[in-house]
Order: sequence, then structure tokens, then C-alpha cells
Amino acid sequence: MVGTLFINLSKAFDFVNHDLLLKKLAVYHFSQHSIDLFKSYLRNRKQLVQIDNIRSSFEVIKTGVPQGSQLGPLMFLLFINDLPLYLYHSSTGMYADDSTLYTSDMYVSNLETILQKDVNRVLEWCYTNKMNLNAQQTKCMLVGSSHKLSKSRDLLLIIGDYKIEKVKQYKLLGVNLDNNLKWSFYVDNIHKKLTNKVLLLRQIKPYIPLEMRKLYYNSDILPIIDYRIILWQYAPKRKLIKNSQHTKTNCSYDLR
Repeated sequence: MVGTLFINLSKAFDFVNHDLLLKKLAVYHFSQHSIDLFKSYLRNRKQLVQIDNIRSSFEVIKTGVPQGSQLGPLMFLLFINDLPLYLYHSSTGMYADDSTLYTSDMYVSNLETILQKDVNRVLEWCYTNKMNLNAQQTKCMLVGSSHKLSKSRDLLLIIGDYKIEKVKQYKLLGVNLDNNLKWSFYVDNIHKKLTNKVLLLRQIKPYIPLEMRKLYYNSDILPIIDYRIILWQYAPKRKLIKNSQHTKTNCSYDLR
């Protein structure tokens, strides 16, 4: 079985400490000119809040990296890059501020021991790096065959005094994972999205030319099918056939 822990950091991009980030750049052997460039980019940024016609005064931003920018996500990745070095027992999957800890074993008790040790290490990293681990939004899941899971108890992991919520399904990077990795739940979601999109395309057909219909298909429908298809192609064949037949019956559509 595989024990997984889906880490959630509160307002991760907003809590990046500028001084710590610059120190990490030096550790990564960035040149002083590069560090000065990042320092100039981060320092003396100001922001205000406006509600209707009322504005606050400008305040200097002391933490955080700009979102929706080219450098912002890069600086966050550089900041969080050393998190796996804190983890001695489990493996880590990281993408931006989505981090997943996982390990495998035949016994739930061993999975708990391994993951709990590394959860505590994540807390240490957060304390050292002035980040905040969101216990309420952090989830854990036990993955395995239906037969194996039926004979096993749930994972019990804690963050401080809070018991981490156990889930049987979790949406990670846009993919709905279930604890059997059967992909049925994910395929049902894809089918639902495609049904709505194709029905909308059918409704707007009389009002837009063929080229615009193709553009809509390529930008709004095809990506739903293509996204992570290398994973969900292993869904049960009967599930794929069933949804395919339902789509042909109710949502078949000719772009022409």
C-alpha cells in the first residue's frame, strides 16, 4: 500500500521571506549581480487597498513574491526547493505550492510512522522558513487494492493537536485520484465536462462560422481529453466504453 500526504501551505506565495530567499540564492551560487537584481525586484514594492472610493495608504511589502509574473513562480520554486532535504524517510512530489509526501509498505502502522516523522520535519521547515502549514487543508490517503484496503485501518496522522483528514478521493493538479487508482471517478468527471461543452457547441452552431467552431473545439474541448490522458487511459475498459457510447448517443456533433 501507499501512504500519501497532500501538503497545503497557507498563502504560500505571500509568505516568502525576502531575506531568506536572497540567502538561499547565495547558497545556490548565484552571482552577486544576479542577487542584486532579485533584491532590486523585491525591495520597496508598495501596495494599497481600495474599496469603492476609499483608499488605504501605501504600505511596503515585506514578504511574498508577485503572482502572475515570470519571476514570481521562479522565486517561489527556489525558495521551497530545499524542502525535500528535510525529509529522511518518504519521497516528495512537488509542483509549485502543491507538495505530496508518499511512501509504501505492507503495514499501515509502518506508513504512519514514516509519514508522521516527515510531517514533523515539514513543520520544522515551515518554522525555519517562516511559512505556515495549513492543517485543515492538508489531507492524507491510503492507496491500494480494494481487497487490501478492506482489511486495513485508516491512516492516523496529526499536525500538532489536529488529526489530518482522511480522504478516498483527492484532486491533485487537476486530476481526480481515488484510493484504488481505478480512474472511474476521474473519467466520470471528464465525461460530464465534455457533455456540457459539446451541448454548448451545438447551441451556438447557428451563430458562428466553422473556423470559430474549430477554434472553440481545439481550445475548450480537446484539452479536456488530452490532459493526463497517459494516466487515465488505464481506467476500466467498460467505463470508457460506457461513457463513449453515452456521448455518441446524446452529444454526437458534426463541426460542419
